[in-house]
Amino acid sequence: MPEQTGETFRVVVTGLGAITAQGPTVQAFWENVRDGKVAIRPVEQVPMEGFRTRIAGEVKERVLPKHDYRRPEGFRDPVFDFALKAAEEAMDACGCRDLVPAERWGVVIGTCNAGLISAEEWYKKILAGEPADPQLLLLNPPQAIAEALSGAFGLKGPAVSIDTACAAGANAIGYAADLIRYGHADAVLTGGSDALSDILIAGFNSLESLSPNPAAPYSKDRTGLSLGEGSGMVVLVRGDIARKAGLHMYAEVAGYGLSADGYHATAPHPEGIGAARAIRTALRMGGVSPDQGRYVNSHGTGTAKNDPAETRATRVGLGEAANKVAVSSTKSMVGHLLGAAGAVEGIITIKALEQQIAPPTANFTEPDPECDLDYVPNKARPLQMDFAISNNFAFGGANACVAFARAGARDTAPPRPDCDRAVVTGIAALTPAGCTLDEVWSAFASEKPAIQAEDGLRIGRVNLDPGAYLSPRDRRRMDRLGIFAVVAAHMALADAGIEITDQNKERVGCMFGTGVGPWRAWRTSPNRSLRKGRRRRTRRSSRIRSTTPRPGRSP
Repeated sequence: MPEQTGETFRVVVTGLGAITAQGPTVQAFWENVRDGKVAIRPVEQVPMEGFRTRIAGEVKERVLPKHDYRRPEGFRDPVFDFALKAAEEAMDACGCRDLVPAERWGVVIGTCNAGLISAEEWYKKILAGEPADPQLLLLNPPQAIAEALSGAFGLKGPAVSIDTACAAGANAIGYAADLIRYGHADAVLTGGSDALSDILIAGFNSLESLSPNPAAPYSKDRTGLSLGEGSGMVVLVRGDIARKAGLHMYAEVAGYGLSADGYHATAPHPEGIGAARAIRTALRMGGVSPDQGRYVNSHGTGTAKNDPAETRATRVGLGEAANKVAVSSTKSMVGHLLGAAGAVEGIITIKALEQQIAPPTANFTEPDPECDLDYVPNKARPLQMDFAISNNFAFGGANACVAFARAGARDTAPPRPDCDRAVVTGIAALTPAGCTLDEVWSAFASEKPAIQAEDGLRIGRVNLDPGAYLSPRDRRRMDRLGIFAVVAAHMALADAGIEITDQNKERVGCMFGTGVGPWRAWRTSPNRSLRKGRRRRTRRSSRIRSTTPRPGRSP
């Protein structure tokens, strides 16, 4: 059968790599998860005083990668070490390193916090009046991870980092598959990486969502989520290349679905409507019917809001077939790896298909009446399956679902999407030269300078009054980058003559690019906590802990 349908290609998995709390290899990860081993335990590398919990899925075996990255001497950022270590295992296993030219190799990486530890190290030195190596700041943006991997392995195709919160790893795998399907690359190294830090834990602690015990998703007596760290990497290859070379194929990426809730900054839509759309899209794009899926690796954080919402999403997304699927949350054993969650959970889904085993949901006790699916409690079971899905649902309602097929399960490629031409109908610009298109064009045409000298630097500042678009209350909750993004989006939609309504909102997407992210907002929090010291935060957190906790919010 031909590998190509129209202009799309089949995409197969030929390499896997992982470093998690279960160990520094995929084999250790899979075997321990399959056996229901819980690796959520007391944290050793990060001070935990004053937090609601002392445990997480921390990587204990800090095996250093063979490849290096640009960094200050004597300093290492674990998010880069994790990514490189997992990538080395995946690249060694893929079998196509020399089959595909460097120009046809891509890199797509998902992360939540990227080089946050590097930026914190730089900021601590600045506050202490010590010399701070500017190389630390070069490690801060998410894109630095993709660049480090591209440089380490000499890959010269597309290099992309994706930061869609806890769906980033799944987004990375889906986007990497699209790069191959549409001819932008023949092979892609993809996955996710994130590391524990005091800032990360403090953030989730402030949401009161951390559990003092290992997470128990879908159980009636669950008390919240457990965080984790590590990296998962996958090598995706064009199907005809893999077959011609006789490569081992773990699975096929059948389809990929995206959606957004637009409901709440941290909580999912309680009915799971947006998440269900992602599930249905992944199945439709993969040419898979709901009753063909036998296993769901769920987002399953163990919070009061996520678990019932995801249960409803699974029922809406799969319909009657939801009564026949096995569902499990591997976060119960390694914790929530944030931007790496979709990658490591995708790997477990791939191994489940390959080994025909549904891994368990550990720590499961009495079922929650609102969570009424088959959660494979505490013990894995043999399961014949050709198709499975992996779900990841993030802060802000960013939903992603990846559908995988067992290698050799079908002879035909996924259906070709029915695509139309893409046209530009609305634009907006917020610049130092002005905030209307006429102002920007006039400044360009007349070569009018739009920058000014400040403290020996030449800086261009945007003079924007967002009052017409955002209320004072909304502005107080946003940093300057967020204000720019929202106002520019309002203006572009208005220029296009598009009004978002209940009828069209599910078909309007949003993509946003930034070089450094909300650096100003991040800087405010460490400034406060570092200046006033950890002791005060400990006292404040202890007071919070002594009160009756609210139900944990969902990441």
